[in-house]
Amino acid sequence: MNRTAQPLDVGALRAALVGPWAQLDVVERTGSTNADLMAAALAGAPDRTVLVAEHQESGRGRLARSWVSPPGSGLTVSVLLRPSGVSPSRFGWLPLLAGLAVLDA
Repeated sequence: MNRTAQPLDVGALRAALVGPWAQLDVVERTGSTNADLMAAALAGAPDRTVLVAEHQESGRGRLARSWVSPPGSGLTVSVLLRPSGVSPSRFGWLPLLAGLAVLDA
């Protein structure tokens, strides 16, 4: 069965995300959510900014691996964290902890 995914309702998504998120941006397509969010961070984006893309054309992962997220196949998300009071030696735990948080959600 071939289903076409409906675009995200950005207004409903923003309204449903009550809590600690400072900013939520949703784009239809991007090269890389990580690259876009890193540029936003350099431009002063606040801690806990979230970027969601419905289509990612040139994502980059660990160990310089690249990948794509075709339209309607999933949801690509990057979150900007500016942790204070946490030793940088503990930052390596963030991806694992984020994965567990997603699993719990």
